Amino acid sequence: MKFKEYIIKNYDSVARSVIKNSSLAVILQIAVALSSFVETFIFTKSLGLALFGTFTIVYSISELVYGILDFRTGEAVIKYLPEVKQNIGTKGISSLLRFLMGIDLLIGVTGFILILILNKLFLNWFNIDQKYLFILTIVSIGASFKFTVRCLGSYFRVINEFQTLIKFHIGWVVFKLLIFTLLYLNHPDIKLIAIGSLIADVSFFIVTISIAIKSFSKYNLNPFISNTNSIAYLKKSIIKFIFSTNIALSLIHISEPTRPY
Repeated sequence: MKFKEYIIKNYDSVARSVIKNSSLAVILQIAVALSSFVETFIFTKSLGLALFGTFTIVYSISELVYGILDFRTGEAVIKYLPEVKQNIGTKGISSLLRFLMGIDLLIGVTGFILILILNKLFLNWFNIDQKYLFILTIVSIGASFKFTVRCLGSYFRVINEFQTLIKFHIGWVVFKLLIFTLLYLNHPDIKLIAIGSLIADVSFFIVTISIAIKSFSKYNLNPFISNTNSIAYLKKSIIKFIFSTNIALSLIHISEPTRPY
C-alpha cells in the first residue's frame, strides 16, 4: 500500500470514529438534559415544591460527603494506566485497577458509615426534620454503590471502550427516567422516590461491574484476584496525586449546587 493511500485510509477511520463518538456524546447530553427536565417535573408534581426542596437538600448531603471523600481515582487511571501498560503489561494493569478499586470501595464504605454516624447532625445543620433520616440513609446507600465503581468509567475511556460507556450511560438515563415515571403514575411519596433513586444507583453499579468483567476477560486482566506488588513503586506517587487532586476538586464540589438526579 502506498503511503498516501495508507494515510487516507487511516485518516478516514479516525475521522469516522471521532464523528461517531461525538454523535454519541451529543445524544447523551440531550438525553441527560431531557431526563433532568422530566424528572424535575415528576418530583415537583409528586412531592410538591416544599417536599421536593427537602429531598434535594437530603440528597445533597449525601453527595457532599461523597464529593469530599472522592479521591478521583478515575484521574489516576488516565494518568498511570498507559505507563503501567508500557512498563509492566497486563499484570501491572490488573494491579493498578485492584489498588484503585480498593480505594473506591473504601470511599463507598467510609462515606456511608460517616453519614450513619453524623446523620442527625447533618439534618439539624440544614434544618431538616429527623423523620427524613430514612431518606438520607436510602440515598446514601445508592451513592455508596455508585462510588465503588468510580474509576471504571475512566478505565473504559483509556482502553478505547468510549462508545460502550456512552451507550451504557444513555441506557441508564432512560432506565432511571422510566423508574421515576412509573412511580409518578402510581402517586409516589418521598420514600418511594428515594427507593427509586436507590434502584437506579444499584443498577448502575451492577451493569458497570458486568461490563468491566467482560472487558477484563477480553484483555486478560484479573484485578479481583491480582495483588498490587507489581506497582509498589508507584503507590506513593498515586496516593500523592489523588490527594492533591481531591483537595483541589473538593473545593469546587462544595461550591457547586447538587441536583438529586
